[in-house]
Amino acid sequence: MYRNQLFKLLLPCACLLALAACEDDSNWPKDELLTGKGTVDLSTFTLTVNTDNVAATGLAAPSVDDFSVIFAPVGHKADTLTMSYSTLEPSIVIPSGGYTITAQNIPAASLAWDAPRYASSREMNVTKNETTVLAPMDCTLANMMVKLAFEDVDGWSFMLWIEDGTVAQFTSSETRSPFFTVPEGATTMMLNATLPSGDTMLKVLTGIANGTVYTLNISPETFI
Repeated sequence: MYRNQLFKLLLPCACLLALAACEDDSNWPKDELLTGKGTVDLSTFTLTVNTDNVAATGLAAPSVDDFSVIFAPVGHKADTLTMSYSTLEPSIVIPSGGYTITAQNIPAASLAWDAPRYASSREMNVTKNETTVLAPMDCTLANMMVKLAFEDVDGWSFMLWIEDGTVAQFTSSETRSPFFTVPEGATTMMLNATLPSGDTMLKVLTGIANGTVYTLNISPETFI
């Protein structure tokens, strides 16, 4: 009798534990959640850096050997795969499903100096037991360069910021260029000048966008 009562007590507990395990699929082996694997043919895959963008920045083009290629799964469970372009194998076998493939020389940053980010992204579907060829990718400028020039502002200091609050601080002797990643929906940036007297002036600048070189000539007339 006692054994039957114990069985009746333990059975509901076991059911509850089973339901809890089903709700959390993180405990399942990943291979059991995937539909199979497919092959990505990289034997003809090449990366290039857009020469027009390089010419516009006036900075040297990065070496493609310094680029990484990232396979990020979309809509299925798999690890994000990051590889160096210089050491890519002719082919790789990965879980089947959708991927966003991104090639880039540096990760995205809200602000960096003299640091153009070149990148390219595309969507690709890897089919179980089939081979998918990854086509060449041309990497274009993915952040915004602000090319600075100064006239009659010796001793002035400046703050330049995008709508999200990312601020670049510099003086009239600055020789580098800030590179901003412009947030989606941002349309303006603001320039604040502090004169040697301590007075300040503010100018709102429009026309900002990733993938562009913004030439900013700073003079007293800028703030009129």
